[in-house]
Amino acid sequence: MYHNARALQRAFEDRQSEVLRTIGDCGHLAPGVLAARERLQSEIDRKALLLNAGPKPAPQPGRFRHWCGALAIRLGGWLGGDPLALNTKLPTTSRTEPRLP
Repeated sequence: MYHNARALQRAFEDRQSEVLRTIGDCGHLAPGVLAARERLQSEIDRKALLLNAGPKPAPQPGRFRHWCGALAIRLGGWLGGDPLALNTKLPTTSRTEPRLP
């Protein structure tokens, strides 16, 4: 390899020597190996593009945290002197079970 070659030429020569090494190492299985490497690289590039596609949404609080927040607001209202604060219904955190007769 020439030391004064441009970077693009060096990258091409590196890629070409990698392909030739693969052909030498794998023999008649080289086309399948090269195709698999190419598919893997395109999949890696696609996933990297999808991961960096835009801003990620902020995580939303779960049901338990939502329930605890509603309870804290109710208790704060009750401590603040609101007599109807504790009469409001809390959101349920689990499935509603049917009542037994």
